Amino acid sequence: MEINTARMPRWAIGAGVLLLLWSLMGIWSFYSELTITPEAAAAMPPEQRALWDSMPGWLWGVFAIAVFSALLGSIAMLARKSFARHLWLLSLAAVIVQFTYVFLVMPVLSVIGPSAIPFPALIIAVAAAAWLFAKSWTAKGWLQ
Repeated sequence: MEINTARMPRWAIGAGVLLLLWSLMGIWSFYSELTITPEAAAAMPPEQRALWDSMPGWLWGVFAIAVFSALLGSIAMLARKSFARHLWLLSLAAVIVQFTYVFLVMPVLSVIGPSAIPFPALIIAVAAAAWLFAKSWTAKGWLQ
């Protein structure tokens, strides 16, 4: 068994910790959206409630894949495991599928408007950056 002797710089460890915190926020978002109370759902404007009610079950599965693969990818990065790049690629693919469906099939833009775009764009950008980090860090020998 080969031992990894390439030292990971502190900034990379810091980035890994930030990605872990980001991933935990994604898990919280998934949990809070999945377990929304009937009272909270009833308080939504009717158009948003219709969007909520029309979300297909398989899309919840894609959401779960996105956040849990990101969490595992973050943990793998901090544990210096090269399979982190595969987990982050899976998360990136899942968020792309999720938001493609949300914006192209569901009438999100007509209900919420353009203000619905920035945060999903940030989520995709972070997943892409994390995948590129993991890929680069593997090439540098920081992840094995």
